[in-house]
Amino acid sequence: MPKLFQWVRSVSDRVFDPKKEERIAYLAKEVEQQLFRDRNRFNLDQTLTSLGVEPEDAQAIAERVFRLSLERVWLDLVATENERKALDFVGRSLGLKGPEQQRLERTLGLEKFGDCLRDSVKCRTFEEHDRAKLTKVAGIAGESTRSLISRLFAREADQILRSIFWQALSSGTLDEAIWNYFIQTIEFFGRGASGVYKGYDADCEQVVNGVLAHAWADQEISAEEGQKLRDLLSILGVSDGCREQVLAQLAQLEEMTQINAGQLPSIACSSLSLRAGEILHFQGQAVWGQIRQLRSGPQILEHAGVLTITDCRTIFESPVKTHFINHQQVAALIPTHAGFEIRTNGKGAGQYRLGDIARGYAVYRVAVRKANQTIVDQAELQSARHIPRDVRQRVFQRCGGQCVECGARDYLEFDHVIPVARGGSNSDNNIQLLCRRCNSKKSDFI
Repeated sequence: MPKLFQWVRSVSDRVFDPKKEERIAYLAKEVEQQLFRDRNRFNLDQTLTSLGVEPEDAQAIAERVFRLSLERVWLDLVATENERKALDFVGRSLGLKGPEQQRLERTLGLEKFGDCLRDSVKCRTFEEHDRAKLTKVAGIAGESTRSLISRLFAREADQILRSIFWQALSSGTLDEAIWNYFIQTIEFFGRGASGVYKGYDADCEQVVNGVLAHAWADQEISAEEGQKLRDLLSILGVSDGCREQVLAQLAQLEEMTQINAGQLPSIACSSLSLRAGEILHFQGQAVWGQIRQLRSGPQILEHAGVLTITDCRTIFESPVKTHFINHQQVAALIPTHAGFEIRTNGKGAGQYRLGDIARGYAVYRVAVRKANQTIVDQAELQSARHIPRDVRQRVFQRCGGQCVECGARDYLEFDHVIPVARGGSNSDNNIQLLCRRCNSKKSDFI
């Protein structure tokens, strides 16, 4: 009830006496000057009377004078013995009792503590000297740092922690020393290391998925980058589900890197009858778009089946159509949004939609190159599809590290809003972040 009364009174003063604050500040300075001049001869009642102070303003003026002295004493956040004696003298001269002085000193301490935290939020840093300063200021308020933060400044502390977190991860990596510093700061604020992962698991997963998204855009990952990603998983607090899907994607990326380097996988032979010595590299579900030239114009007939890629040919099997294309017959291999297009003078020309788009295209491209001992005519379009890293970074930040369609944060891919094949560019406005599921749906739609 007393706090409610004080709040109502302060609001009433601002509404019905808008110049009160200005008047109190002026009279407090006059009283302070008189106090310093008269010292032991100072009489508060006589001074207030001579200044024409209204009785209802007397307490506010006395508290303001004491606060002015407090601010000077605590300018360097350290009160010497002489300064403390001077404060006691000012308090007695103003008729302020011990509990009143303590209340004013604590109020100032809380304000200073909040200012220190907000300065750190503004500067986005929190160094050792900031810790020492907060500890001293908390002493002014007569409380511990942890107690003040947990009760009154949790929001500011969280802003500082998130700032440290994202600064440490600005390069996309995080070493153990920086992470330990982050943990120490959390413990200093009284959050406890055990609560770190609960509060930052979403941020941790966003960082890991961001690293993965960039790697998928390049379709390869170096041994060093792979190790850094594993280090991130061991240092950061991510959920078991996130850890499993990241490791699964990492394994896929490492296989893609080997494929792009010319090391094609060898898989067990299926029921398909292969030639002697023929090596099976890929097998998966696919849809072949057969193009038929009619008088009314081109017509595309789609056939669902299985695509098999070996070291010397590509075989497509469906209940209706079956054909194979020797790699040396391929005139051009062009990546599409949902798979690739094969251009050849023989059977099998057309577009192929794959379930495993990236892996299927990579295996076929390398297999054709190895068979022809050259590079087929697809380099120009492939280069046009490559999104520069700076563009990817800006798009990732703009999309908040999540799929723009469903908000998912896993299996993220950079997508051209308007496909390259239809004239789409690599500008920021034409790139978006989609999860693999939404990207596949878009591929089916296109």
